[in-house]
Amino acid sequence: RCNPKDGACKVGRCMLEKYRAFVEQNKELTPNFSFIPISEIQNRFQYVGGQIANGKLYAIINSSEKMLTCDLRSGETDFLGSYAKNDFKWTGGCLYQDMIVMFPRFENTLLIYHIESKTFEEIDCGLHDTAEQNYGGVCTQGGISYQPPRSTNHILKWDLNEKERKKIE
Repeated sequence: RCNPKDGACKVGRCMLEKYRAFVEQNKELTPNFSFIPISEIQNRFQYVGGQIANGKLYAIINSSEKMLTCDLRSGETDFLGSYAKNDFKWTGGCLYQDMIVMFPRFENTLLIYHIESKTFEEIDCGLHDTAEQNYGGVCTQGGISYQPPRSTNHILKWDLNEKERKKIE
């Protein structure tokens, strides 16, 4: 067991122990939860949000260096990409066509993972501001996504088809 007071807790292990206990206590809920061990813990703020496509979970990179994927049928996990060790890069995201879209938090780019080609693409926000502006977001069926304001006076509107963004004030 994990006990942070005696120093036995490595970053993230307590969180996983708590999650494991939650899953064990709530197995009777529908859908039936199961614990899938992750082979690599990068830091304690690894992912914020996720999307499911083609039977796989794609975890939104927050402070991790790689995107976690998990095949929900087999339980196999994988890590994709390679990004800086910065905290709070992207927070939340959406699925549009074959793209997992990750919304910027402190990064100056919208990060897109193309499922079919298994490639990443970064789109410059053009804001060049390291302060947290917008947080999370949603996407329409037509590929327009919106990020609500967090510490600013504007909504960010992304056209994922044209790969353009606009401030709505």
